[in-house]
Amino acid sequence: MFSRRRRPQRKRKNVVVKDPETFFIDIEESFELMEPEDVFHELSIDNTFRQNVVPYLDQFCERCFCGRYGLIAGDRLSDPPLESSFLGCKEEKLNTWLEEFGKLCHSFTTIKNKMDAILPKFLQSALSLPDEIQQRVFKISAKIVSMKIYNKSHSQDFYLTALFIMPHYEQIIAKALNTLKNELNEQEIFTFCLQYEFVKTLENQEHEIIFQECDWFKIEYEKYQYQTMIDNQVIKVAQLIKDVNFEHFEEELENVKDICKEQFLQVVQKAIFVILGQLNKQNFSTDIDTLFVKIIPYIQQLVQTVPQQAEFMDVIQNQCYQNPSLHDNFKQILLLFYKNQIIDGRVIIAWFDRADGKGKKSFTQQINQFCSWLKE
Repeated sequence: MFSRRRRPQRKRKNVVVKDPETFFIDIEESFELMEPEDVFHELSIDNTFRQNVVPYLDQFCERCFCGRYGLIAGDRLSDPPLESSFLGCKEEKLNTWLEEFGKLCHSFTTIKNKMDAILPKFLQSALSLPDEIQQRVFKISAKIVSMKIYNKSHSQDFYLTALFIMPHYEQIIAKALNTLKNELNEQEIFTFCLQYEFVKTLENQEHEIIFQECDWFKIEYEKYQYQTMIDNQVIKVAQLIKDVNFEHFEEELENVKDICKEQFLQVVQKAIFVILGQLNKQNFSTDIDTLFVKIIPYIQQLVQTVPQQAEFMDVIQNQCYQNPSLHDNFKQILLLFYKNQIIDGRVIIAWFDRADGKGKKSFTQQINQFCSWLKE
């Protein structure tokens, strides 16, 4: 089934696997003759393997990960894992073997997709294992995640989220997170947890042990919660601005100010540009003059000094660049804040003369004549 790489004196036959027994006789023979990284390389180019492995993916993963130890398929054995497996190999070989296994998975997506089910099952076995093997389980799982050997974009049953069904889930999740930290940075891990709904699930569960054992994760979680709160307030302010007939505008905006504190200006700015991005191009000039009447006095209070005005100019530039629908409306937006005495003409001239960054050429062209007039 496999080509020779290590022992040329022994010829191999390209066996068509017809049942599990034949399949695993050939698999075992391969692991006996070659290093696992060579086996994985051969499998990646072996059509016979591709044609026959699908019904036996659990058993194949069991052999690669556990060496018939029984964590993925079958009953647990009392014997230790085989040395030619991820669980039983020497520490210095593990990364090389996993990297070659990763290449096999990326070249054969059926195995890659299987990891979505294999990883939770693998981790769910960890708490009942001896400490040494338990740590190896966490390390293997972390490496699989860091190499992106999985395929689902969203799943309530994948990886850490799947562990909530277990007793003592907090301990195993904490250990898995801390081991994952050896492979990825804290922000990457939290992004991964967000993508796979772990954080969403965490909001509805007790998690003190997780936070005690993973103080870095608690910090990321609190930053996420704070940013979520800010984002919600941006949506609220945008709704307040658009509802021009709302009678309790000032009262509600003061409530937002109390919640956001020093972030209030940023919230108002983001809300304004959310609305600007939604305006109809044909009525853009008319709409911006009427929509922002109530919010202008608040911005005037918040943007007074020259540094504050210069920072606001940069916000306008960045927001107009990031939203393609606003590219051609940079001048009109700038004039809105100029006419309402939020940004002084001298600040605009200074920005124009030093203008750099994204969108510079287009934006300076739009206000070229206006800046010439300001300089006169």
